[in-house]
Amino acid sequence: MELTSLEDCPPVQDISRFVDGLVVGEEKKLLIAHFDVCPVCYETLTGTLETQEEFPGLFEKKKPADILVFKPTRTQQFIKKLQSTRKNIAYVIAASVIGTIGYQTLQHQLHLLRTPSAYSIAYVINTESQPPERLPRLRLRGLAGSTSKQKKENIFFDLGRRLTNIEVSLHRNNRNNLEEDLEILEEMKVVPQIRKPFEEFSNELRLLKSSENNLKTKIGITDNLIEKIKDSAEINHLRLGSWLEGIIIGLRSQPPLVPEIEASEFFIDQLSEENAKPKLIEQLKALNQLLSDTGDKYNADVLINAVNKLMSLHTDLYL
Repeated sequence: MELTSLEDCPPVQDISRFVDGLVVGEEKKLLIAHFDVCPVCYETLTGTLETQEEFPGLFEKKKPADILVFKPTRTQQFIKKLQSTRKNIAYVIAASVIGTIGYQTLQHQLHLLRTPSAYSIAYVINTESQPPERLPRLRLRGLAGSTSKQKKENIFFDLGRRLTNIEVSLHRNNRNNLEEDLEILEEMKVVPQIRKPFEEFSNELRLLKSSENNLKTKIGITDNLIEKIKDSAEINHLRLGSWLEGIIIGLRSQPPLVPEIEASEFFIDQLSEENAKPKLIEQLKALNQLLSDTGDKYNADVLINAVNKLMSLHTDLYL
């Protein structure tokens, strides 16, 4: 947790964890003290709780939060100014809290299309299935000395794949896998515009790995990196790599599952707007059709082959 004083607002992941009842000890006390003096975070918190009441079915798997009755010290006049935006904020936070539990219901009721992320994908995988203890740690194409011909799209794509593996390691508190992820991360080439946030991200993970802290305390750290580089033109290639890697991990889990199926339509729309390679969009549509046809009765091997084919195609198209 990055919150070190009452003036610092916590990331949304910490508010989500607080609502889930997963924050304890000094961390919880500091958050409570912050809610007492920060009207923005207080409204986000209370709005999220109201959303739980409005959509109880979406939160049935969540722990009840041990929430106190807060009395913000800021003026109520300022609070009232936030009322018009409170529920919109709450809905976004609610989507982060529940990952893809009830995703389709949220999409229809809130008209919200949640952008898939390594955090939300890993959350679903680790909540609804049991990932293999040892995942294949593929040496991706973003290696030092072998990326001179790689286009930015592939560099971002490979980084997205690695971020999903990192989030799964954090959720599983698996230090061995995280160590291998870091080794691969250190070998990956990054473009200049994201080098600083990338290095900060890597350093934070190294410190976490060398500490005795539970890795779960840093769940959602990948979202912080993505927030810093989200304006990059290739960011949707990162998200695509993250999502496809999540499908592979999910299908190899027990029971197998496909996290965030609806995301295929998101990528078709986004990449079409960006005038991405037509063959890539065609293959995405083919995967989307396959997911739609199979529903919950999918063949894991068939889907894994389809995803691998899409990954290989991305590599070939952006050499």
